[in-house]
Amino acid sequence: MLAEKVGADFDPVVELALLAQAPDTPVDLRAKVLADIAPYVRPKLRNSEISGPDGGIVLIVNTGIG
Repeated sequence: MLAEKVGADFDPVVELALLAQAPDTPVDLRAKVLADIAPYVRPKLRNSEISGPDGGIVLIVNTGIG
């Protein structure tokens, strides 16, 4: 069994992150590794539509507060 070979606390996502952080990892491999593990640490954003009454426009103002 895999857990017996690599240890019960082995986490491939952590191992990939460590590989990406290693200074001797080539940039192209680092980019691939980070792209591969991103879905495991950040949820994918979904498209959403915001509309006013009867499908009209909505004015969104960023006040910079909060």
